[in-house]
Amino acid sequence: LVDPATRNFSELRAFFEDEAKLEQFRGKDVLMYCTGGVRCERSSALLRRSGVAKGVYQLSGGIQRYMDRFPGAPLAAETSGEASAGSGFFVGKMHVFDRRGCVAPDGAIGSIQVKSDSNTPENTISRCLVCARLWDQYRGKRRCSSCGTLVLVCEQCQSAARDRLPDGGLRPLACELCAGSETTQ
Repeated sequence: LVDPATRNFSELRAFFEDEAKLEQFRGKDVLMYCTGGVRCERSSALLRRSGVAKGVYQLSGGIQRYMDRFPGAPLAAETSGEASAGSGFFVGKMHVFDRRGCVAPDGAIGSIQVKSDSNTPENTISRCLVCARLWDQYRGKRRCSSCGTLVLVCEQCQSAARDRLPDGGLRPLACELCAGSETTQ
């Protein structure tokens, strides 16, 4: 797995122009995937142009089309003992940049699972930046104070004002990339 550690798509070109970073792809088959396929189309073209990878493939239509083609949660099929013909292998949820916010393979949209607090380590890998509770919804438009990217702050921390300073202003928060760098404020 290669994580380019970019905050937004516009930073990917520089990643694919860095010879040292391209070296990790030399002679290998590379599979890319993204939400809807558009970013992978552009990224795979940049990687192909570099000529270092043995082969470059992408998930056509992205995770969204894959979930449309193979609906249902694979873990549900495993725990029930019944194989679901339509279940794919995607486990987790996909963040989308529209009112749905988050989409799961079983069709759950938005905060359905969050409201019932059924986020588990099996279906959620992200956590609230303030309290570390399993959380996967970008609510309240909280942003990293260094780079401005969205960060995860759960509804409990927002409603209890744990993400605020005593004067009512927003507490400085750092995204995963900024937290690991020396530029964190």
